[in-house]
Amino acid sequence: MKSRWLDLLYRSFDARLSEAEQQRLEDALKADPELRDERQRVLEVRRLLQEHAPQRFSPFFAARVLHRIREQRRQSEDFLGALQWAFRRLAVAGVLALLLLIANQVFVQKQRSLSSIFGPPQPTLEETLALNHPLMEETP
Repeated sequence: MKSRWLDLLYRSFDARLSEAEQQRLEDALKADPELRDERQRVLEVRRLLQEHAPQRFSPFFAARVLHRIREQRRQSEDFLGALQWAFRRLAVAGVLALLLLIANQVFVQKQRSLSSIFGPPQPTLEETLALNHPLMEETP
């Protein structure tokens, strides 16, 4: 089966062929059983599609679709607003906790440098030497 006959066959379903093209297609269909089979398959597929395809949308279909889109957008905005509200409260609580820790370091521990406020206290040399470290003990 030649592709030019197939092209002509497929085009005949959706467009009007000239008289000469129509005659050539009919001659090809008479001569080629494969082309006839292909025509029958296409006709059957088109028939099935027409039987099962919805003929038209129900009334107010477009309005219902637009309403559903707006509703989804509104629900999304509501969720984002709730999420923003929750994280704002969490951020305020975190800042207050940080301020309390800084105030403790400055006023109670009397630490005045930034490294001592935000970091662990640095041990002195005496504190380091006073540790009971296994390498520092004498072996018998």
